[in-house]
Amino acid sequence: MPTTRIEIIEKHWSIADFYVKVARLPLNIIEQKLAILSNGTGLLSFDEYDRFLGDSCLLETDRVITFLNSTEEDPEKTYAATTELKQIIIEVNPFLNPELLVVTREGLIKVPDQNETTEDVQRLVDNPNWTRISSSDDSFSDVGDFYRELLNSQAPNYDMSQQSPVRIEPVKWEGLWFIIRKFEKHEVVGVFSERQEFNDLEQYEMYIVVTCLAEFPKYFIILDSMGLTEKYGGAEGLTHELYKLCIEKNGFLDWNTIDLKRIRRIVNRRKGKNSLPSSTDVSESSEEEIEEEFLEFEDVSSEEILELPCNVKKVVIGQDEAVDIVCDSIKLASCDLKEPNVPIGVFLFTGSTGTGKTWLAKMLCKELCGDEYALVRIDCSEYSQPHEVTKLTGAPASYIGYDDGGQLTNAILKRPFTVVLFDEIEKAHPRLHHMLLQINDEGRLTSGKGETVFFGQTVIIMTSNIGVEEIEKIKGQIGFGDVGKVTRKRKKNALNKALKNTFRPEFLNRIDAVLTFNDIEEEQAYKIIELRFDTLNSWLKHKNIGISYTDSTIKYLYEKGFDKEFGARPLNRAMKKEVMLPLSKLLLEKEIESDCGIEIDCNEDELTFSVVPIKEEEEVEQNNNEE
Repeated sequence: MPTTRIEIIEKHWSIADFYVKVARLPLNIIEQKLAILSNGTGLLSFDEYDRFLGDSCLLETDRVITFLNSTEEDPEKTYAATTELKQIIIEVNPFLNPELLVVTREGLIKVPDQNETTEDVQRLVDNPNWTRISSSDDSFSDVGDFYRELLNSQAPNYDMSQQSPVRIEPVKWEGLWFIIRKFEKHEVVGVFSERQEFNDLEQYEMYIVVTCLAEFPKYFIILDSMGLTEKYGGAEGLTHELYKLCIEKNGFLDWNTIDLKRIRRIVNRRKGKNSLPSSTDVSESSEEEIEEEFLEFEDVSSEEILELPCNVKKVVIGQDEAVDIVCDSIKLASCDLKEPNVPIGVFLFTGSTGTGKTWLAKMLCKELCGDEYALVRIDCSEYSQPHEVTKLTGAPASYIGYDDGGQLTNAILKRPFTVVLFDEIEKAHPRLHHMLLQINDEGRLTSGKGETVFFGQTVIIMTSNIGVEEIEKIKGQIGFGDVGKVTRKRKKNALNKALKNTFRPEFLNRIDAVLTFNDIEEEQAYKIIELRFDTLNSWLKHKNIGISYTDSTIKYLYEKGFDKEFGARPLNRAMKKEVMLPLSKLLLEKEIESDCGIEIDCNEDELTFSVVPIKEEEEVEQNNNEE
């Protein structure tokens, strides 16, 4: 059975006296590449075919070019060297011998079939454009120039230098074979060295396809001639299908997971050092070294700082005042209007459960640092005993675990620019509060190993439910007038009293702001449900499944899940029970497959799910726009 894998064969190049690497292509890939080479006419010159051979099969071109450059003053040697190199390529790929290839009446270059007659085809070397190179010096130079130009080729699929080895893999789709370039994760900056901003998903998909797919323009012409452009709903639809092929081999380039903001920061930094990033530069750095380059507060642009409040308010509902105060502190720090070593800001978030205290910390980290999972989260209930606090800084010398370091100090040493969340701070032992005094006041902490860890690029956030019980007591008071009404002043007084009963004055005095989160109201609950649907759509985007919903759906989920005492969390549970579980059942039973829309409506106190084909959904949307 013929192989469908590309093999790498080493052959001795006697004139150069070293081994060259040549790709042995399977017959199906050869036929596909010949079809692209035909360009609809089959009229090909000797020079063009030689260029095709080197382009398709020759690896490690830097050594070849170095040698050919050394023979510039000896044209005869250049000619002999390139001729031998061509013979080596044909020896490894006998089906690429131009003497054996034919051109059909339709202008297609191919390997001949046994049943074909001379009336159906003609030899490639007999076509009118096939002219053999003479033995003049200029001609020898032209042959060698092709190999020299390979090193400067802009096609990443064939730049197979030793410093940046190219990994390729054949993929069959719609009866055709494609050559997909496989990148390593540490090469991501090189992939986006020239461009990091895209107006929409379509632009991004086109960029990935051109980057990963060899000879994309010619492929597109062939696919269009096969009617696939119409089949997939236009050029954008066809590009999307090719994009999915590329993402199968390069999963970290997926639009839903790529962090272009962080990539743009490292590119800008390298440009600032007069060193443009390239795949070669990146291949010399480890993943960890590249990761470190993202983690500087100074890399956040002024535009990003100014847009921060607006971006955070889009996903944190009902807490505009808290968002503004936190972002104001970040603005001051970005202008160097703070002590150089202290944290960017130190905040205590209080309020009822489910109001978004932890969520704000996550979204702030996502917008500011580019990744919500960069958040350093300390669950203070795990540090209620004095000996447990040492886990944050690490065990002292001669104690077990000394070499491991501390959970907090290790995280900041690895990623100094981040958001640190101390969740439910009131549950921690007072020793942890004392440790925070040093961080908040001086911006540093000494690890068990004796290392000084600086917190000058961190945002410190503490959350607490302190004061909630006191506020509830006010609501339960009985008497004349507004004795049971929770005014802003009463709420603040109750909170201050509870804080003073729990924390020492020197601890509270080192907090920039104590922010009380508002309870979630009905209108805000509706917006939260809509955000959950947006998240659900993003999860299903790779399946090309879109979810639409009605106002009655939102109202139904609100009535099923909203509880003012518990905030937004019951809404998440309602979404899981009423929407996600029925969807999972439909997906598992194959009633919903890729490339469709799902309409969710409320009918007689239950949700209904209707499957709508993508084309039909687009027609309905177009008709609505026309009306």
